[in-house]
Amino acid sequence: MGSYWKGNLTVARRFLEDVVKYNIPLTMSGHIHHDMYWVYTDKEGHVHYFLTLTATGAPDKESNPPSNPKHSPTWYGTNLVVIGQNGSVEMPLTPVKFNGNKVTSNFISIPVPQEFVVFRHNTNFGTAAKFINELNHSVTGPITFEIPAGAKVDPGHTNITYKVLGERTIGGTTYLMINATVPTGISQIVITTKPDTEKPVVQIAYLQPSYPTPGEEFTLYFTAQDNLGIRDLYAQVYNSNGKLVTYGKVNKFPAEPGSGKPTNTFYTVELPPLKAGKYKVEVVAVDFYDNKAIASENLNIASPTSHPTSPSTTTTPSNGSSICGPALIVGLAALPLLLRKRGK
Repeated sequence: MGSYWKGNLTVARRFLEDVVKYNIPLTMSGHIHHDMYWVYTDKEGHVHYFLTLTATGAPDKESNPPSNPKHSPTWYGTNLVVIGQNGSVEMPLTPVKFNGNKVTSNFISIPVPQEFVVFRHNTNFGTAAKFINELNHSVTGPITFEIPAGAKVDPGHTNITYKVLGERTIGGTTYLMINATVPTGISQIVITTKPDTEKPVVQIAYLQPSYPTPGEEFTLYFTAQDNLGIRDLYAQVYNSNGKLVTYGKVNKFPAEPGSGKPTNTFYTVELPPLKAGKYKVEVVAVDFYDNKAIASENLNIASPTSHPTSPSTTTTPSNGSSICGPALIVGLAALPLLLRKRGK
């Protein structure tokens, strides 16, 4: 299903042998950031289906039809699969075309927009969730949260309608079930052992490239953490006149985590091309109690020939710590790659 299957043909061959041996009609797996669908008919005439969908949270989305003719649409990562009692497999909502056993369709996801999203944070201090409801109506139903022992809903920092249905400890972990009504827009629920008075901790690490050039995108790497959870995390850019830089309609550039692990504290922000000049970039972190932390860094966007080349050159953030020596860049540059590998 993915190119990495070729990396160990012995394992792939053994897996296929078991699929045939036990007459497994359908194998679903993920994810390779791309829709793939394959049908294999064995010597006994049994049909075996292999289905992989792009991850719904993948950052490398491509519209349908694609914006680049060389790309294929990978926008939704959602499908409906109907499995019959006789082992038949159908996707009634997606017209899949075949040429013999070969699937000629390149896009099999169905257009289910991500209009209701929940971000959860679980720590020893408490549990918090941010809801983004872009539907045209509220959503009501039961939700279960993993919580620290003794934690209670803080009504002062919860703006959804809720009713506690019960609490239970299973295997040393405490769970709280509520019936919630989530309104349209952005809302939250906070379940803590005590009020949160600590602001997040944010530190800018480095830029890639270390000296951005005019007209080219660049990436900001930084760390961020909070005792309860960060609700909003983004970067903003100001020009030399103190005015926010806007890219289209966007002036808050969202952060992407370095990995999907709950313990992740490393983030990146993709920043738009800037004209030559002096700027200030700010990373803003806001927790569920509206405690805010800001880390800032001054930027000088200039042609590559104007940059200093001394090995001891550093860039100093607003808190006075060094962030961008060449030796440090080499060490940190591998960190997000390691984090991504471990998170998959």
